[in-house]
Amino acid sequence: IEVLASSIRQGSWNRYWAFTAIGGLVVGIWLAFLRKFEMAVFLILCIIMPATAEVAGMPRFVWWQPPTLYAVYRGLQRFPTMKMIYAVFAGGMAAVTIYLWMIGSMAVL
Repeated sequence: IEVLASSIRQGSWNRYWAFTAIGGLVVGIWLAFLRKFEMAVFLILCIIMPATAEVAGMPRFVWWQPPTLYAVYRGLQRFPTMKMIYAVFAGGMAAVTIYLWMIGSMAVL
């Protein structure tokens, strides 16, 4: 918890990474309420273990885990009009990440 609080206070990318971790933990709790306990525990452990050291690069520990993708699938199933918005957002994030990596930015770890 101290690592997350410290990262939120630092601002910039650290704040984004900390809020990504918090969002992932919320998804894990939501999966537990759906009685998907295996997915919930898996996702929460995938977030807590790296977060005990630092939050740099936290999105890779959250967004591409099978439990998170399952939660996205369930959300899009419930709100089908969001499918295009999700596709644009995911594609945009991928494009920006690749661009930042290609130019050697330290924003991509």
